[in-house]
Amino acid sequence: MPRYCAEILATGLQCTQFARKGQIWCRAHVDPRLREKNDETRQFIACVGVQDVSGVASALGKIACELRLKLITPVHAEAVLDAIETRLDQLSGTLAAKTCDQVTSANPV
Repeated sequence: MPRYCAEILATGLQCTQFARKGQIWCRAHVDPRLREKNDETRQFIACVGVQDVSGVASALGKIACELRLKLITPVHAEAVLDAIETRLDQLSGTLAAKTCDQVTSANPV
């Protein structure tokens, strides 16, 4: 019975390709460098989730530079940009709540 590839992609989902006979990875993930790149991207995404606005801006610049220099694949860049978008949404919600609290405390009814 065929098995699926054991690689967890940068997006956090499992690869849906069939593993090669006698191996746990598909043809695309049999190369250790590609698996390492997936792992680096997952770690980078985890770091983005806890950064402040300046950290997120720095991450955005890093990804744009790596994408321009073709050091990162578009799929990995998309996963990181999705994480950055999610983090910016979280930060903007937090900032909006703080602003509302400051306005309310400054102007009591």
